[in-house]
Amino acid sequence: ENETTVRGVARTGQYWGEWFADHALRLAARLERRQARLENRTEESVRENQTVIEEVFETGDYLFRYDFGAFWLGRPQAFFSPHTRMNLASLAMMVLSSSFLPVRLLLGWIFSSNNLFGMLKRASSQATAASTLVADSLLPYQKAAAFINLVRASVPISTPLWLCPVAGSAKPQLLAPHGHHRGLMMNVGVYGRVFDNEGYKHLRLLEYATSEAGGRKQLHALNLYTPDEFWGRALGPWHVTQPAESVYWKLRKAAGAEGVFRPLFDKISTQEPASGKDASAPPVMIRAPLPGATLEPLAGEPRVFHTIPLSP
Repeated sequence: ENETTVRGVARTGQYWGEWFADHALRLAARLERRQARLENRTEESVRENQTVIEEVFETGDYLFRYDFGAFWLGRPQAFFSPHTRMNLASLAMMVLSSSFLPVRLLLGWIFSSNNLFGMLKRASSQATAASTLVADSLLPYQKAAAFINLVRASVPISTPLWLCPVAGSAKPQLLAPHGHHRGLMMNVGVYGRVFDNEGYKHLRLLEYATSEAGGRKQLHALNLYTPDEFWGRALGPWHVTQPAESVYWKLRKAAGAEGVFRPLFDKISTQEPASGKDASAPPVMIRAPLPGATLEPLAGEPRVFHTIPLSP
């Protein structure tokens, strides 16, 4: 019969203890080891020997579960990964963010989300954008697996992916990332460090692939859209998913925003440093439509996390 482990109350709300991402990765590794032991068994036997781990979190710990480590960006690369290049800086980061209790007691407070994002803001934006990838895409649920497989195959990060089901909007919303689709959507978050220093290229790939899959990217981080792409005027998939500029300007006028707030594109856009190539052109490898695919685990690739929303 199924093995069910009830672990009681999980504690992840102290900087000196186990952070939520550490906790989830440890349990995922445990489940993977058990799954490996079942590989040669029949499908019926596997179903009968599934492992279920049930846990309870205190409300505060759950709601603020990423307050330490800023999701997993407190440790933006995995130690055993083909995508991680161990140099002095990355090794120091691994040691300083270690879950070893004496280190955590001494330095864990540094890795609060407030401190980490404060350091991120003070760092060189160009250097950060080249080495760190932060992107959230909202896609129709049916297209999520193909998009995830594309990320796994093409973006050299060693950290997990964030998956969160999101209900589409019953009525069109001009600028909301889920406001153009009625059905169920999937928020795919890609957060981590890229050691090839080509973060701009990988972000361009994600922006194009998101629109190609019928989705929109959230605008809270770096954005490399051209004006024509952002307003859906460019050739390609943009005109299907992006907001209409004429409607936006009417909304600004009706809200009295003229002369008060900067236009949205001016506020969120970032220009990629000149490299001798056309930065607005999408990567050649994804000019064709994304193929349909099912999500298959790939050995050595980042694990995928998901969270169940508290409300429908």
